[in-house]
Amino acid sequence: MFSLKLFGECQATIDGKPISLQRHSEWLLLSHLVIHRHEVNGRSILAEAVRENPRIEMGESKMLENLSSVFYSLRKDIGDNNLLKDSGFFKANKWGIGLINQPEIECDVWKFDSLCEQAKSSEPTASIRLYEKCIALYVGELMGGFYIDWVLEKREIYKQKYVTLLGNLSKLYEQINDLNKAVHFAEIAVRNSFTDEFAHHQLILLLVKQERFFSALKQFETCKNDLIRIGRQPLGETEELIKRARIKLMHDSV
Repeated sequence: MFSLKLFGECQATIDGKPISLQRHSEWLLLSHLVIHRHEVNGRSILAEAVRENPRIEMGESKMLENLSSVFYSLRKDIGDNNLLKDSGFFKANKWGIGLINQPEIECDVWKFDSLCEQAKSSEPTASIRLYEKCIALYVGELMGGFYIDWVLEKREIYKQKYVTLLGNLSKLYEQINDLNKAVHFAEIAVRNSFTDEFAHHQLILLLVKQERFFSALKQFETCKNDLIRIGRQPLGETEELIKRARIKLMHDSV
């Protein structure tokens, strides 16, 4: 079994034994094939994806030559001894490179996506369990330490997925009146996306429900300051929510 972990620090194992990829670009190629497994991975696309320094100008023939070198090194490093033929994991021709025998490959990103989809169509108790499994998989940002444009784009997509499922999980716990857990996951969502007002709003709402009005006011100030930094103001719904908290706090202090 070829196992890949792309959340946090990239790791790869074959039958439980760690493997080391010698070149940064090998990780870029492998990760691109894994993340885009349902798309056509043409050689010109892959040649651009494995460039470690896009600022350095390279002609198309040089880029394709570099891709072939990276692919050769990748197969060598994972112990693919018959380098002249298709391996157990890859299939290549003059047009592109792809993954084959995918049942023999497992990846945390694939599992994350699958669990998220299952959770959306499950009943609440099952959804909670599935979302919590997703959160356990997300041990850090996608491909930590890599700063190529396509990686940064995918990293942001998965970060937003993570924040969204945290919000969903918080709301599910709110529905079953487990407000402590609802607050816990809302707090994680805010920490991971401090400019997401919906995450702030959910946390403020829960704090008000717990009658923690001072904490709600403090969270609103944090929300407001975070939004001001990006040139925005809180939405009317959040303002209205905090008005109720202020009124209740003043009433309780009389």
